Amino acid sequence: MNYSYKEERTVQNDYTIRFNNKIFQIDKPVYPGLRGGKVTVAVYMDGSVHLSFRNHRLNSHEMDKLMLVSMYPHTAPRGSMAPQSTSPPKPRTPWAPPPDHPWRQYKDRFP
Repeated sequence: MNYSYKEERTVQNDYTIRFNNKIFQIDKPVYPGLRGGKVTVAVYMDGSVHLSFRNHRLNSHEMDKLMLVSMYPHTAPRGSMAPQSTSPPKPRTPWAPPPDHPWRQYKDRFP
């Protein structure tokens, strides 16, 4: 079977890759160096997508939207729902050691 084209993708820490606005989860077995490594994505003439890593064929499946929502329920899109602070930040005061700090004990010893 001849492939239509190949591309390279980087594997995320959760063993997923993004390809053509889809997320693919890599199933077991996983190989050393796979997280953060480069995976070859081959798209065949019939539209099937196959992943390989260092001449090993990887088992994978496409994740659907419901799985993504349940995986990341606590996250929100960047900047969309974050509360905006209305007051300006307080200026930082430089740190000064307290009067009984060891640094202050030697003040009289050195000219």
